[in-house]
Amino acid sequence: MTSETTLKRILLTDGIWFGAMAMAALLTGITIDQAFRNPSMGLRYQSAAERILAPSALSSLSQQAINLVGLEEVEAMLLRTDVTVLDARPRDFYDLGHLPGARYLSRDELSKDFAVLEPELRSSDRDLLVYCSDAGCEDSAVVARSLQARGFTRLHLFPGGYAEWEATGRRVEVSP
Repeated sequence: MTSETTLKRILLTDGIWFGAMAMAALLTGITIDQAFRNPSMGLRYQSAAERILAPSALSSLSQQAINLVGLEEVEAMLLRTDVTVLDARPRDFYDLGHLPGARYLSRDELSKDFAVLEPELRSSDRDLLVYCSDAGCEDSAVVARSLQARGFTRLHLFPGGYAEWEATGRRVEVSP
C-alpha cells in the first residue's frame, strides 16, 4: 500500500468520524434543550417579540397576553380613531420614516418619552399598537411589556415592524 493510499484512507476515516461526532453533538444539544430549557428553544423560528411575549415568559399570571398582529390587521387599525401607533425604535430611525400617524416611544428613552405621551395615552380607552424595526427587533416587545406594567391592557404588537411595512410599498411618514 502506498503512502498516498494510506493518507486518503486516513482522511476518509477522519472525515467520517468527524461527521459522526458532529451529528452526535447536535442530537445531544437538541435533547438537552428539549429536556431542560423552559421554554425549549424548539425547532420553529420565533421572532424576538414572540420569544419575549411567550406565555411561559410571563413573570406573573396576572399579565395578559399581548396580541400579535399582521400587516393587514395593522392597515385596518390605522384607519381607526381609537388606536395610537407607537414606534419603539431609536429617534434617528423614527425621523427617517415611520408608519402613518405613529408617535415616538423609544425603548432607549422610555421613561422620558412616556412622561410626554402619558396624558394622551391615558385620556381615553385606546388600543395601543407598538412596532419596531423588524422581526429580529425586541424593542417593541419590551415597550409593550412596560406599558402593560403601567396598566395598559389593549396592547397590540406588530412583529414585522417598519421593515415589513416599507417592503410592501405602503405609505410612510418622515419627520420634518
